[in-house]
Amino acid sequence: MARLTNTGLNLISSAVGNGVELEISKFVFANIPELDHTAPESADEPMPALEHVVFEEAPTRTGIIDENRVTYSLIMPNCCGDFSFNWIGLVHTHATLGDQLVMFGYVPLTQKTKTRGRVSGNVLTRNMVVEYLGIANATPIEVSAESWMFDFGDELTLINQRIDAIDSRVSVLVEEKKLVVLNADNTCKPACRHRFMTHSEQRLPIADDGNLMSFVVDWALNLAAGDCRLIAPMGEKIQMHDGYHDDVLIRSTGVEFSLYRINGAWRL
Repeated sequence: MARLTNTGLNLISSAVGNGVELEISKFVFANIPELDHTAPESADEPMPALEHVVFEEAPTRTGIIDENRVTYSLIMPNCCGDFSFNWIGLVHTHATLGDQLVMFGYVPLTQKTKTRGRVSGNVLTRNMVVEYLGIANATPIEVSAESWMFDFGDELTLINQRIDAIDSRVSVLVEEKKLVVLNADNTCKPACRHRFMTHSEQRLPIADDGNLMSFVVDWALNLAAGDCRLIAPMGEKIQMHDGYHDDVLIRSTGVEFSLYRINGAWRL
């Protein structure tokens, strides 16, 4: 259970009494060795040592619950990680005094993971409510918490898992070559779909006429950071609308295109 520190109480009471605004600048997450999350939380809790801080970020959303309660929320998407934490704090950063701990809480050791390739990371949302008489008038918050306060973490994680499952099925289909195309006489020939998940060069195979191969660069891949390229089979060229080429550089993500084997050559 989170609690206000003595520093936080002094900052809030001063803001309420003097009619000034107290701004929470960031959430701080730490992994403190041998911390017992069930232990009583002291109002004199200090900021964690820098070597124990694993992540910090400005609140994603803030909102007024009522005149005596305000809430701060942080969404950690699956693009951040990997780290584990057992301590969370709300911090006010003073222009001269630096970081001042306003509220904190001990939590069970929690893992935050980042998406890597087809393995999706998790999405976590953390909310902290500050309660103090008249605090709503002593913060820069203007939005009611009811307009946004909902934890989408589980839903976003489920969506990522479903995307991973789709990618896995596509990968299996490619490896097992179960996708087929029909020739004019309704006979089947194997066809492959290939998804670039990393920057690489793929050499096309020599194949019989009538074969089809499809390619797509995954939407999450940054083509500005590297190339995805198709290479013609040894001794051959790839036929395009402007002539014959030794290789083809793919310049778009998420767009599937096909090559057909016609007259002993791959035609794009």
